[in-house]
Amino acid sequence: MSGGQPVTVAMHDAPVKELAWVPEMNLLVTGSWDKTLSWTRHSRNQSLSQWSQYTQHVCSINVDSQGLLQLLLNEHVSTQELAAVKWVRLP
Repeated sequence: MSGGQPVTVAMHDAPVKELAWVPEMNLLVTGSWDKTLSWTRHSRNQSLSQWSQYTQHVCSINVDSQGLLQLLLNEHVSTQELAAVKWVRLP
C-alpha cells in the first residue's frame, strides 16, 4: 500500500477496536466490536483477504516475531499461526 491514495482495507459492521500491521507479510489485521477479525494482505498485483467470526468481541490483537497471532476476546485468548491462514483473492 503506497502512493498516498486512500485505500479501504477492511469492512466491519461495527467500529474497529484493534489493528496489527505485520510488515514481513504486508498484512493488516483488524478486529472489531462486530466480533470479526479481518486479515488483508496486499502484494504488487493482488489483494488477499480472510475473515474470522468469533462469539465475543475482539479486545486486543498481537502478532509476535514468529508469526503467531494472539487475540484477547471478552473472556478468553485465542492463538493462530499466520502461515496457516487460507487466503481468498479479492476482486
